[in-house]
Amino acid sequence: MINIKPLEKTALIHKGQEISYISLLENIKKYSNILDIKPEDKVAIFSENRPEWIYAFFAVWEKCGVNVPIDFMSSEDELFYILNDSKPAYIFTSKNNKEKVLSVKLKLDYDIKVFIFEEIDFSSQIFENKECKKLEEDLAVILYTSGTTGQPKGVMLNYKNLLSNIKSIEKVEIANSQDSTLAILPFHHSYPLMVSMLIPLHLGATIVFLDELSPQDILDKLKKYKITILIGVPRLYALFHKRIFDKINEDFFIKIVFKLCKKINNQALSKIVFKRVHDIFGGNIKYFVSGGAKLDLDIAKDFQVLGFKIIEGYGLTETSPIVSFNPPYEIKLGSVGKPIEGVQVKIEDDEILVKGDNVFVGYLNKIEETKKAFKNGYFMTGDLGYLDEDGYLYITGRKKEIIVLPNGKNINPEEIENIILKNFDIVKEIAVIQKDNQLFAIIYPDFEVVKKRNIVNLEETIKWNVIDKYNQTAVSYKKIGGFKIVNTELPKTRLGKIRRFMLNQFLEKQERTAVKEEPKTQTYSILKEYLEKYTNLSVYPDSHIEIDLGLDSLGKIEFLTFIESTFGIKLDEKDLIENPTVEKLSYFIDEKKQKIEILEIDWKKILSQPVSFE
Repeated sequence: MINIKPLEKTALIHKGQEISYISLLENIKKYSNILDIKPEDKVAIFSENRPEWIYAFFAVWEKCGVNVPIDFMSSEDELFYILNDSKPAYIFTSKNNKEKVLSVKLKLDYDIKVFIFEEIDFSSQIFENKECKKLEEDLAVILYTSGTTGQPKGVMLNYKNLLSNIKSIEKVEIANSQDSTLAILPFHHSYPLMVSMLIPLHLGATIVFLDELSPQDILDKLKKYKITILIGVPRLYALFHKRIFDKINEDFFIKIVFKLCKKINNQALSKIVFKRVHDIFGGNIKYFVSGGAKLDLDIAKDFQVLGFKIIEGYGLTETSPIVSFNPPYEIKLGSVGKPIEGVQVKIEDDEILVKGDNVFVGYLNKIEETKKAFKNGYFMTGDLGYLDEDGYLYITGRKKEIIVLPNGKNINPEEIENIILKNFDIVKEIAVIQKDNQLFAIIYPDFEVVKKRNIVNLEETIKWNVIDKYNQTAVSYKKIGGFKIVNTELPKTRLGKIRRFMLNQFLEKQERTAVKEEPKTQTYSILKEYLEKYTNLSVYPDSHIEIDLGLDSLGKIEFLTFIESTFGIKLDEKDLIENPTVEKLSYFIDEKKQKIEILEIDWKKILSQPVSFE
């Protein structure tokens, strides 16, 4: 089984405090003593990463119970759904979520015991640990899927499932008791649960907790605790890559050196040449491990040129989660490696099918959905891919995300999204959907880039410098027919995957700006009346003048002229950038206005002004 050894070494480091393996076991025992559960009773953990999360998790196993980890950022509705579906007898949480848990508790049709980590009284009542024997087929954990395509499902994993992953990783000797890692990703997700918690503790390695989820804290901890294995998701590596290459591209000499190292292709040499980059990450990194989503190949190649080993793997919650990963000394960048020992992978109609001890027991309370997930004993992953001649697996897309156009052409939206993200830094996030029988892009710009470049007409810039340039290089059926700029991030899972089933609803919400209490000022009322007449749209306090109301260059000039004639102040387009919503602009005008006088628009003056399309 999955056991923690009583070692005389550090298991966990939290806020500067080192917790030994012996102390870890003692704390697990304390938590086990406050649980009054029978074998296979369920216990939920609803908290941010912290040592108590681990104490509670293993305490449940000590009593032969079943863990139900829950995303600590879940809404009340999401928490209610999971608790109502799984019916845990207890829930562990922290002060951060205390009110949310107590609120949901009142809505449940059964009683659940609540433990707040900061408030537990271990002396109040002790329930002796009765001897219970765990079998490999016994249920160990229920993990709720992140729900990229719909309502989350409870994935039931037994000890055999989890052990298949642990033993496979242990056998290739990718890590050992001398290694250390950061607990960056939330334990409720199958990927960090396995690779950031279960495997390190099984091996006797050290887990370091972050004080805050920020790039700086990550870098500080990497240096201070000499971290050897960094476990992250593609978004993390993309962030570090951008920071590093922003600096590299500023220095002509370093750019030349990088190109030379790329040509020489010697990692040992690169490690020496780019020692300063390695020192930023603490100087002890053996591997960057990436999972949870597809890693951009160019980013992987660039890190390799810098002398880093980057190991990409593949898996799903239903496969415990590891299906495959790149062997440390036989890495093929762009692939997700070879299937782990005991796992069979085959491709049928381009879909990846998996069979082995890692494959889950079934979906909780969903017998029919469980049956539909299998074909001739193989789990149908829903992912598209292929195996090369050496047995390495490559992921090409997600079956449910493929867009089928009226002409019968199949489009992988992620492919288009990656091209645009790679080539146009003004785009921070993008999702491609089908709308009105054509491809349509939802774009969340990088507003820091917009501000830095003094872009005064964002709509025109995106239209001509992004969409049009992409369309010029795309085949006809992959061209984007329309787009919408949004001023909030796209709906994503905690690991950064776009929740595509929510995109249409998200787009409708963006087009129907939420009602907010309106300022009771004359200036706001005048601006609102003008804009509603001009655009024929409903105007709200947080309506973005360009993104939501669609004012083009001529519209902005007319609007600025109206402001000058009405309030006696002369503004320019940069003022609109710095005060982009109707509410902010009204406050800005209130501070500077000389008068309030509504006059007719001087069209001659407007048409004499130059129009900018930059």
